[in-house]
Amino acid sequence: WRFAMLITKDKFSSQFKFCPVVTDQKDLLDKNGKVLLSIFGSIIPNKILDRFDRCFNVHPGPITHPGRDPHHWAIYDRSKWFGVTVHFMTEKVDEGTIIYTRPFRIESRSPAELRDEANKIAILVMNDIGPKLINGSYIFPTLAEDWCGKKRSRKDTIEMARKTRHAAFTGFF
Repeated sequence: WRFAMLITKDKFSSQFKFCPVVTDQKDLLDKNGKVLLSIFGSIIPNKILDRFDRCFNVHPGPITHPGRDPHHWAIYDRSKWFGVTVHFMTEKVDEGTIIYTRPFRIESRSPAELRDEANKIAILVMNDIGPKLINGSYIFPTLAEDWCGKKRSRKDTIEMARKTRHAAFTGFF
């Protein structure tokens, strides 16, 4: 492989040893290569995505909760299942083809507990399939699952938190 990078938040950067890690998008502006992996990051602009042959994101949420704050919405919706979703990155958030899902039953009582559980699983997933995506040994599904459910923005979550006293949004601000 020519070159691969992983972008994540600083607090998670030590969790990944299989390729170079950056924590700031500015560090990707002069890079190009085969694979870009993103986990727990912000929206990657096209000017960076276009510099890599393939770009993948690990979404710490299920296919039923695309977008921001899926842990709040899953608790609000009284979902029984949550999960981690890996997909191709496109210019639109959480719209790329899904290549992997890992569902798990919700045992958590709070959005924070659910987020933390999903984050732990997302790290395990990235460390498992990240190297395979880089070296080309990952076997892509023949029938990809599709995103479903309403894609939520941070604005949606803030509005709902302001207008409801639901436990899913307790402590949001």
